[in-house]
Amino acid sequence: MVEGGYDANFTYLIGDPVSKELALIDCAERFEILEKQLKAAFEQGYSKLNKVFVTHGHHDHVVSLKEIKEKYNPTVYCHMAEYERLIKQNKVEIDEFIEDRQILSLGEQELKAFHTPGHQPSSMCFVWQNKLFTGDTLFVGACGRHDLPGGNANELVQSLKFLATTNELSGDLEVRSGHNYGFKPYTTLAYERKNNPHLIGAV
Repeated sequence: MVEGGYDANFTYLIGDPVSKELALIDCAERFEILEKQLKAAFEQGYSKLNKVFVTHGHHDHVVSLKEIKEKYNPTVYCHMAEYERLIKQNKVEIDEFIEDRQILSLGEQELKAFHTPGHQPSSMCFVWQNKLFTGDTLFVGACGRHDLPGGNANELVQSLKFLATTNELSGDLEVRSGHNYGFKPYTTLAYERKNNPHLIGAV
């Protein structure tokens, strides 16, 4: 986990210890900072940055995507709604479009994607191991904005209702959001379901 970038953003570096493959969830920090993290992982035996999973295409979440793509050539995964924006703002094409409930691989491990529109039409959450990466859909004690271009209040409420009530997501999952906006960097989904007014209010 790397904090920095435009607005206390989080970038997450995850890896499979068997295949030694790495992936980034968002590229929200400057390239040189992420490169240091990658080099440290390579020194620990990881071999390659294979994939980047983008929660949505707002600039603060893809600050260094172009440089990461040029240096390491990972496969970029994102919702198709971001295709034109990523080309225009980052000169990067999406390699693979993500669909709701799609199973994505990272070596011997799997991530599951959930489409959670509202903050943006493209907003995705990812489950990997015991973590739920929520981008700007859900924060610790708060939720993402819906008043930016592309945002939709009704869709955000439905996405929050899903996170609050679905049996597909365990309450034990650690909520790892796109910004460090809360009283601590992460909580659990069970905690947010009990204490986050935006989840409580969406039910």
